[in-house]
Amino acid sequence: MRARLTSCRTAAARLAELTLGRPAGRVADMAGPRTYSLEELQCSYLETVGKRRVRLPIRVPGKAGKAYRAGVNLSSETPAGTETWEEFLAAHVLAA
Repeated sequence: MRARLTSCRTAAARLAELTLGRPAGRVADMAGPRTYSLEELQCSYLETVGKRRVRLPIRVPGKAGKAYRAGVNLSSETPAGTETWEEFLAAHVLAA
């Protein structure tokens, strides 16, 4: 499974803009600047917090899992966010 993460700040700002603005109908999906696998997210998080864990494969079962594996959840739109997962980890996990 892969995902294009965007920061909560970016998502909140876009939602506020849409809520307070004129009716826009169907708007473009939001997407982050880079696509990550769940394994990449898990490994980088554990490395950042300095933990070693036995990692098991993450598999989403059923029709939803099949769709995620096919990448239908990934937006083909231009990325709306600019903060990467690595920048998020540095700002929120390392700073804590």
